[in-house]
Amino acid sequence: MITARTAAVVAVAFVAAVASAARADDEAKACADAFELTQSEQLAGRLLAAKRDATRCGAASCPDFVRPECAKLLATIQESIPTVVVVARTSAGVDLADAVVWIDGRRTAATANGKPIEVDPGGHVIRVVVGGVAAERSVVLAQGQKNKLIELVVAPSPPTPRPVTPPTARASSPAVASGGTPPLGPQRTAAIAVGAVALLGVIAGGTFAGLAKAQYGKSDGHCDADNFCDDEGLTDRRGAFAKAMGANVTFAFAGAAAAAAFTLWFTAPSSRSAPRLGFSPSGFAVAGSWE
Repeated sequence: MITARTAAVVAVAFVAAVASAARADDEAKACADAFELTQSEQLAGRLLAAKRDATRCGAASCPDFVRPECAKLLATIQESIPTVVVVARTSAGVDLADAVVWIDGRRTAATANGKPIEVDPGGHVIRVVVGGVAAERSVVLAQGQKNKLIELVVAPSPPTPRPVTPPTARASSPAVASGGTPPLGPQRTAAIAVGAVALLGVIAGGTFAGLAKAQYGKSDGHCDADNFCDDEGLTDRRGAFAKAMGANVTFAFAGAAAAAAFTLWFTAPSSRSAPRLGFSPSGFAVAGSWE
């Protein structure tokens, strides 16, 4: 009679057998896939990838009928893979064994220590980098070409010249620094404005005086030798006297404005800078101007 314990043991053994068979089937499928990939990669010239796939399908976990074929492929591929020997030196001929090797823009784990490095057949850019300085060379490798010597000279970059900062020129004013006339300053600017007003006053006064003279002359036909005038003559004489008074007032205003303009101009502080002692690239320097 089968007991419950015996039934359990049988069940566990059956499940384990099924799981083992499933794993074996998965491994066999993976090995077969690796075998097919090995051949396709080999035909495409991707020998490094073909080598990895041939190693996978030749593992001990693969079926016996696959491993021998994969071993043959691996041996053929290994013979076909080109290798390069990268040597880096300074311009003085010093070997740089710690220079890192880059192939086609990808950093490798190899250094320029003289040991062979496997690459796929075809064109490649071999580059070495050490101390932030690099050198590179383009090469074309044939299938089966072994230990092609790649010598690269790593020359240090020339030192970057330090920028020279010109000395800062000290000037009393922008106009003087550029060789122009010193600025007038606010007081002399005001003097010019007041002088312009005085000039306008002179012109206006002259105009009033001319009009007064003309109107007074017009009244002569309406007045006798004793200056007795009719109504029209009196009107002309009054208009002439008013214009003459306007001319006098305008001339007086213009004179006052002219006097103010002269006073503002000649009492304005000088725009020239006081002498200063300083340093220049050639030694001592004195800057400024004198009256």
